[in-house]
Amino acid sequence: MSRMSVQPLFSSGRDPLKGIKWAEREVTLQGAARQVVTVTAPEAWSMTAVTVFASHYLRVVKGVRETHFGQAIARLADTISAWALADGYVDAEASNHLRHELAYMLVYQMWSPNSPVWYNVGTVERPQISACYIQHLSDAMDGDDGIIALQSAETRLFRRGSGTGTNHSNLRPEGYPISVGGTASGPVSFMRGFDATAGAIKSGGSTRRAAKMVILNDDHPDIEKYVDAKPHVERMAWDLVDAGHSNDYNGPTYTNLALQNANHSVGTSDAFMQAVADDALWTLQFGGVPARTIRARELWARIVSAAHICGDPGLQFRDTINAWHTSPSGGPIVGSNPCQPDFATVLTPDGVRTFADISEGSTIWSGKRWTTVVKKWATGTKAVWAVRTAHGVFIGTEDHKVISRGERVKAGVADYIDGASPPTCAAGQAALHWLSSSGYRSPSAPALDYFSLNGVVTNRVHLGDFPVYDITVEDEEHTYWTGGLLVSNCAEFVYIDDSACNLAAHNLRQYQRKAKHPYAVRTHDENPVLVNTLDTDALRHAVGVSILVQDVLVSRASYPTAAIEINSLKYRPLGMGYANLGALLMSLGLGYDTDAGRALAGAITSFVCAEAYHVSQQLTRVKGVSFAQNADDGHAMRRVLGQHAKAAHKLVEQAQRVVADTSDITRTGYTGQVAAYAAGLAIEAHGVWVRVANAKDLPRNGQATLLAPTGTSGLAMDCDTTGIEPDYALVKHKRLAGGGFLKIVNRTVKDALTVLGYTSAQISAIIAYVEAKEKIEGAPGLDPQHLPVFDCAGRCAEMTDEPGTRYLIPHAHIRMMAAAQPFLSGAISKTVNTPYETTLEEISALYSDAHALGLKCIAIYRDGSKANQPLCGARPPRFNHAHPHVVKTRDAIADALGLPAGQSLDELRAAITKLRADKATGDLRAMCSVRRKLPAERQSVCKSFSVGAHDGYVHAGLYPDGTLGEIFVRMSKMGSTVSGLLDAWATMFSLALQYGAPLEVLCEKGTGSVFQPSGFTGDALRSASSPVDYVSRWLMSHSEFLPPEEPSMAPEGFHETHAEATRPSPAHKAGRSSLTEGPACSVKGCGGTTRRSGACYVCESCGVTSGCG
Repeated sequence: MSRMSVQPLFSSGRDPLKGIKWAEREVTLQGAARQVVTVTAPEAWSMTAVTVFASHYLRVVKGVRETHFGQAIARLADTISAWALADGYVDAEASNHLRHELAYMLVYQMWSPNSPVWYNVGTVERPQISACYIQHLSDAMDGDDGIIALQSAETRLFRRGSGTGTNHSNLRPEGYPISVGGTASGPVSFMRGFDATAGAIKSGGSTRRAAKMVILNDDHPDIEKYVDAKPHVERMAWDLVDAGHSNDYNGPTYTNLALQNANHSVGTSDAFMQAVADDALWTLQFGGVPARTIRARELWARIVSAAHICGDPGLQFRDTINAWHTSPSGGPIVGSNPCQPDFATVLTPDGVRTFADISEGSTIWSGKRWTTVVKKWATGTKAVWAVRTAHGVFIGTEDHKVISRGERVKAGVADYIDGASPPTCAAGQAALHWLSSSGYRSPSAPALDYFSLNGVVTNRVHLGDFPVYDITVEDEEHTYWTGGLLVSNCAEFVYIDDSACNLAAHNLRQYQRKAKHPYAVRTHDENPVLVNTLDTDALRHAVGVSILVQDVLVSRASYPTAAIEINSLKYRPLGMGYANLGALLMSLGLGYDTDAGRALAGAITSFVCAEAYHVSQQLTRVKGVSFAQNADDGHAMRRVLGQHAKAAHKLVEQAQRVVADTSDITRTGYTGQVAAYAAGLAIEAHGVWVRVANAKDLPRNGQATLLAPTGTSGLAMDCDTTGIEPDYALVKHKRLAGGGFLKIVNRTVKDALTVLGYTSAQISAIIAYVEAKEKIEGAPGLDPQHLPVFDCAGRCAEMTDEPGTRYLIPHAHIRMMAAAQPFLSGAISKTVNTPYETTLEEISALYSDAHALGLKCIAIYRDGSKANQPLCGARPPRFNHAHPHVVKTRDAIADALGLPAGQSLDELRAAITKLRADKATGDLRAMCSVRRKLPAERQSVCKSFSVGAHDGYVHAGLYPDGTLGEIFVRMSKMGSTVSGLLDAWATMFSLALQYGAPLEVLCEKGTGSVFQPSGFTGDALRSASSPVDYVSRWLMSHSEFLPPEEPSMAPEGFHETHAEATRPSPAHKAGRSSLTEGPACSVKGCGGTTRRSGACYVCESCGVTSGCG
């Protein structure tokens, strides 16, 4: 029997863990206890990677906690290689090579599986290894796929650190009658319950926060309630925060609000997108029965407005997803209903009748027995075809499943349709007479041998467009007789539901460093500098190891439900991808939003996916079975592989055009060399796709690749950027063990400057400028043509005295996703971050362009749209203080400002900001030399607090009007240094207040300061990084300490419009962009800064994620 071959390309057949330089590191484990431990880690790993790995991936095995990173790496390598040998994937020699190669890729940070593999493999016999689960939900309380079962399964998955998603469109709408009496509460109601459960599991301190996705289709009757639900809750959150309640995501404000633990998405069809473009009517329906009609653009406006307000819902383009579906025997990923017209025939006890004659409860012939029609519904007007064989004729849509040689195949592609044996009763004789009189073959003995008759399709005729219907029958085989042929009813054998996917990612920069043939880049005053692209041989080999390992894990994993286990073992979906693309492009001197950058990204993605399917075909030969042995699946897989190959050919043409375009070539010519490399890689990938598409064996896996956010695993691999994301800033802030932050310029900046041809002296000067200014704009000696290379997701140095102006426009993200999507069997988990100023029209364009460019899904987040985003400084002026989520009409505000009508929002914001600034400048000049002292007798507020088990007291002295005038801070059990520091800080804080400094600004400067003591506080603030951090945040939580806000700039009584709903942009921590900054870390004792990664958040300090791999 054949086995998979594993060559020792990396390890040379030796144990790589014995050749590593190890070093002892002292690490503070993240968690409530914040235990300080000594671990042994690779010397080359950064402290961030060591901390993340030690906090998450070192496990307790047989009662003993791992302290050496080699233990965890060997645990995975030894266990998986032994499973591969035992399960017949490899022989003994290859198993040993696999163990060494896997250990090499892990210890050198080249590749990582998703976090559940690290958590569970080698610790239990059947581990949970998948990060992603998609579950089916039926319209029932009980049953294996009912509401109660889903809640139970989600609880188990969240508790073990995985995420889950469910489409709720099967739930009947609010107000619809239910069988036990009364009416349904609707899917949104159940979503609230599921969401609360997810929040409770998260709050229980699981390894990772619960990650949840809910979906509702665009034609569900409750779609408007669903779209409006999250914006309504977000407005409540803003009003509570404005009233003085905490905006801490883990505080009481958000804990007591619904729908805070799931991402929402709308399942969007091509028909709906076309209806929006045509400004047409849109029919909402349930179970195929029309409910009501709305204007498509009105629903679209709701979706866009909701995304503008709170970032939800995203869109999942159902028809695009289905176009790349490889396993239709399990049912469509999002069902497009197969149907037949009212003149199509069925066989009843009374003889041959038409669809128009039957209804729910009617009896028809299944092909073996009499069965009952349990559901019949209209599905609109569709193209109807007649497909003829010697047995009879099928009349229906091309996507209706017929039975072909015992398998379910779409009528439009079937070359053979099985005949349906009629009963031996009078009805059967009537059916045979009908067939004979219609010109079809009539056998003398209509029974068991009927299947053997010739069922070859002789011709297909398009009959035209007709109203069509779907039916579902009770028979266990879900088939029925129509026109003498055997066809399938419309019950879906769900694939995308009840499935699991284990993820893995390659760190692209590690393959760059292994390249054997680097380019020589000559600088002005030095010898040539060697710079690498990618070692494609190493990447090819690593892809093979990854697919082998991931497929082995599928068979050895545990699953939460029987349905998920069945589908996972049958279709074996995998989710291999990569990370660090943004850093790779910058290091090569390519801008993220450039044709050359997109060409290289597309070529890498194409190469990785083609090689993955190639290895999957080898697994089919070794294991002797493919999910695609079903005829319908086989046809679909070959079609999809052909689509990949066609896209790869198109990419070759695009990459060659980039090579020919000299306008983007830098002064060193290096960009041209990289473009040529991208074109060569695209050509190589196209060749692999052609071989894969034409190979005899089909892949073993229904899905091979996708792009995940790579949160925790990316930090453990020392990735500068996650997934397909660009870098978010040129300067990172590293938290120091003793407190405070150290600014570090991204290492990719130096690499980029090197390949762009700058000298050592120039590079040093530019790096020093970036470190000081936190931006590269205006750096000495920098060629302005090179600025696009350094563009990041957000504006650099946004809240400094000299903020940057450049950032990647939102469409740059869309274009990069579109470059990679044609070469992925799955989708891309990524959030398109947009600035606060983004308008409704721009979000609408982003959604429309994402659909037009072939993306499978998209999520958008507008900076500052959520109340739990950090608000560390003085809030910008609001257009309407009473209702901050609405604005007054532009012309009314312009008139109040003395401006002509027709001003844009940006122009109005600029005018108001200038007016406020002029007023503030005048007030400050009048106040700057006057100290407002407190009276000799004054009121005060005393607050006792605790930070990291150290007790303290803060006294707040008040002016007669109740505003704050001074503070005193005392800590018990602290040395003279900390006590002196707090005394000095409180004195300067008090003097600044009395000289007119805004309380908000002073608190913003104190928030986030880090020194000991730090830790859990035991009250609503949860945790604090220092006493100064605690006191600053406590003061800001008391709105009565603040002076009253100025009245609205516009006169009262002006009309308000919801269509321009917006929020003020939050002030950010100095030097940090909130485009990617999220809520404080939810881990007890951490409270660190989190960054958006795809649809999740990742803590920069402890590495905990909100659900990313």
